[in-house]
Amino acid sequence: PGNQGLLLIEHFASVDGFNRTGDLAQVSADFTNQGICYADTVFALASNQGLADAVLIACASKYHPYYAEETVKAGKHVFMEKPVAVDGPGIRRVLAAAQVAKEKNLKVGVGLMVRHCRGRQELLDRIRSGEIGEIKAVQAAFAFRGGADPNSRDLNIALGGGGILDVGCYPLSLSRLVAGAACGKPFLEPSDVQGAAYVGETNVDEYAAAVLKFPNDVLA
Repeated sequence: PGNQGLLLIEHFASVDGFNRTGDLAQVSADFTNQGICYADTVFALASNQGLADAVLIACASKYHPYYAEETVKAGKHVFMEKPVAVDGPGIRRVLAAAQVAKEKNLKVGVGLMVRHCRGRQELLDRIRSGEIGEIKAVQAAFAFRGGADPNSRDLNIALGGGGILDVGCYPLSLSRLVAGAACGKPFLEPSDVQGAAYVGETNVDEYAAAVLKFPNDVLA
């Protein structure tokens, strides 16, 4: 049972360049028509307790821990975009919020698509069944053409910019899943990691590459 369903938090005033229309009222109306309530600040959580059952956190990554904590305090389920945070302290805040959520019987989820895609699940099932054969190596990549604005979310270090945080998690996560499936486990951690990156003028990695070796001798 729900009220209006989902509350979306997106920093319209932030420098991440994610303002799609510039008209907050129109965006709010568009989302409401789809059963989604819109809020540009966390204060909506405190002032509108009945506004929604769950919150989608889709703002700049550096703000994720704060909104996760406030959402759980407000008694709402949490679904956030990856990464959950940009540093160790932020990760620990999110994990602590998730523990509080569990005690409140609330759910916390993260939108890492390689963990939810049906096609990838089918791939893992075929690896486990032996249909594909013995897995020796994985080649995975994820890239996109970013903008040149140094204040954008992609290039601003204060907002958690850089390719590794933004899209490097996809090939890394998939490689861990495939290596695990190859030996009948949910996932596997690499035993050795070697990598290199190009760090640009804004001090974030603009592109990077890595080689991973897993305990079952799968390379990625």
